[in-house]
Amino acid sequence: MILILGSHQDDVLYCSSLLNKRVNDTLLGRFPMAKGDIFNQEVLIVSGLHTSILGSAVTSYLLTQNYVNLIIVLGKCYALDSSFKPGQIVMAREIIDLDVDQIDVANATLGQVPGMPAVYHVQKDLIGYVRDGFSKRTLTGASTVTMLSSDNLNSPVVAGALRHKTVLGQGGPFVVDSLSYGVAVAGMLQGVPCLSVKAVERNLADKKSIEGYIDALDTYVDIGKAVVYTIGDIGRSDVLRLRRGA
Repeated sequence: MILILGSHQDDVLYCSSLLNKRVNDTLLGRFPMAKGDIFNQEVLIVSGLHTSILGSAVTSYLLTQNYVNLIIVLGKCYALDSSFKPGQIVMAREIIDLDVDQIDVANATLGQVPGMPAVYHVQKDLIGYVRDGFSKRTLTGASTVTMLSSDNLNSPVVAGALRHKTVLGQGGPFVVDSLSYGVAVAGMLQGVPCLSVKAVERNLADKKSIEGYIDALDTYVDIGKAVVYTIGDIGRSDVLRLRRGA
């Protein structure tokens, strides 16, 4: 099964609309959920996940209830510099949590969940499949980035990331969201690889605008096309052989 997660129903609407044998439900009484198949791959889609800690909890629950081969996180993100404009598409090559501080545990470093890598590296094969999806199914592409995750976009830690050119040794370019790391770490514990593909809504330092929001939404069809192509392509390959320890 492939698990697709988003914060809003708009984030997952394209993929949800293409489900065959679609069944709509509500997970745990509060999260919109749809189940079906795409290119004969069983797909489960859940939205309503607005924070990293909530995403981690729900993902962990779903992984105990289903045999999941791949997790895909969709939605919007915010750029930390002027190199990205509203509506540009990015996919994470690394995912870092900004909400974890150093605690008194042997060998734990700043920004690390003790016992887990400080930086989650996305499987390169999967990045390649998504890149092929964009090139073959759309007229656009996706830039690879370091995805920073924080449940508080106004925190001093995020502000510090804005000022520095590196975070935990990673050189960027950086974008920030509030879901990807929690989902990735839940997948890591179960040996399930995670992808995060996002649309830039705005530069984090800029004010919110309806124009930036619409620019991001306008890219959702292209993101959906690339993701659906990826689902079909991995179904015809052995890329998910790396499910454990990816």
